[in-house]
Order: sequence, then structure tokens, then C-alpha cells
Amino acid sequence: MTELPARFARKSTGRAIALAALAAATTALGACSAGQVTQTAYMAPAVPGVNQTFNVNSSNPATQGGSIALRDLAVVYDTNKGYAKGGSAQLQVGIFNDTPQPLKVAVTAPGAAASVTVGKGGASAQPTESPSPTATASPTATGTASPTATGSASPKASPSATSAAPSGPATFTIPSGGFVSFGQGEGQSLVLQGLTEALKPGDLVRSVAFQFTVGTDLQLNQTPASPAADAAPTARPNDSCVFANGQAICRVPLSNPLSPQPRASIEVKHE
Repeated sequence: MTELPARFARKSTGRAIALAALAAATTALGACSAGQVTQTAYMAPAVPGVNQTFNVNSSNPATQGGSIALRDLAVVYDTNKGYAKGGSAQLQVGIFNDTPQPLKVAVTAPGAAASVTVGKGGASAQPTESPSPTATASPTATGTASPTATGSASPKASPSATSAAPSGPATFTIPSGGFVSFGQGEGQSLVLQGLTEALKPGDLVRSVAFQFTVGTDLQLNQTPASPAADAAPTARPNDSCVFANGQAICRVPLSNPLSPQPRASIEVKHE
């Protein structure tokens, strides 16, 4: 057996110790990294807007209760200028009826807007002007049959709201186990008409109220309750929605702008 020189043996021993320490550190870092990946892989992303669930109890032992849920309740982002006082703003929200009976919903905005209405399409769902009846009436007026112009214009003008903003409230019924969705990309919208104050990014609409009418033998658990006006700050709940006078009154933020695409898409040409 060949005996190694003492100096070489010391170098080899030191190198072996260094390699062992490096391997241990790499293993520890790998385990730590693996733990972070495992934990974050199952974390659900945060949903913007107000997300609140209300419990519904049943007074009949043969009937189950359930819940009512608001998801992603926010004011749709328009521009960085926000919305002007007296204007209109669109709400986005999903309302889920997880109860065994139909749910009737009435939406108002006391102190925040003159009314809340149900419209179609996006934020432009407002009372429309009525150029079409006058435009169709002018060609017929040039003809000989003037009475037909007045007769045809009156029924067409009635569905076009040329007066002030509709009175509201926005009311609709959600079947058992169903849901309704309003907002961007949806075919229907909830619109705050006649804002009492201007809204800018970072602001809150402090009083969007939801009146829930549940079915027979069902009772809505109206908690947390809104504190009295002179209550101490510590008594005020941290929830986004509180109950007052049978209504869930929610503080609604302006939503964030939609994320732009990282780069422009190329134009596809036929080859």
C-alpha cells in the first residue's frame, strides 16, 4: 500500500470536508425551495373586489339552509380620471344563490347614487337618446300621410328613455342553485345612475345596498350589524358588508385596470 504524503493527505481531507459541506448546503437549499414550491403551488390567487358570504338558516327541520355569496364586487375601471359627479358608473359582481329556493334581490345605492338600474352590455348601458324615432319620422313627414308619422313615432319613443335617469331599484330573481353575473364581458350590467360624488381610483362607494328576500322557512342571518353612529371605532366591524334595516350595505372599491398584453400581437396574413 502506497502511503500518501502528509501534505497531500491534509489537502485531500480538507477538500473532502469542503465538498461535503457544499453538498449539505445544496441539499438544504433544495429542500427549502421544494417546500416553497409545494406551498405556493396550491395557493389560490386573491380575487379583487368585495367577496362576502351570508348564511341562510332554515326554521324547518326538513329543509336545509344555505348561503348567499357576493363575488368580485367592484366599480368597473374606466380611466384614471374616474367618474364625474352626476355621471354613471358600472358595477361588476357575481351573486350566487346556494339556497333551496329562489332568491329575490333588490340593489340600491342610498347616498351614493340616485338609482341603480339593470342594463345590457357594458358601462354604456344608460338611458339612450332617441334619434331613431325622429329620423324615421322625418322621411314619412315629407310624404302625404302625416298621421302615420305621428302614429309610428309614439310607440317607438316609449321604450327609449329620453327623460331623467330611471328610478330603480334594480330587481331580479335568482333560481335555487343559480347565479347571475354583471360587469365586463357580460351581456348585462348594474349601473349606478346619478353619482352624488366624483369617483377616482382609490375611492370607495360606501353604500351599495343589497336587499335579499329568501324563500319560505328560510331566514337570512343578518350579521355583522352596522354599529350606531356614535359607536367606538373598536366596535366597527372589519367586514366589507354590514347589515342595517334588513339590507347588506357594502363598501365597493374601484377595480384595477385590466392588465395590458406584454407585447402587441402580430397581424396574421394568409400564405
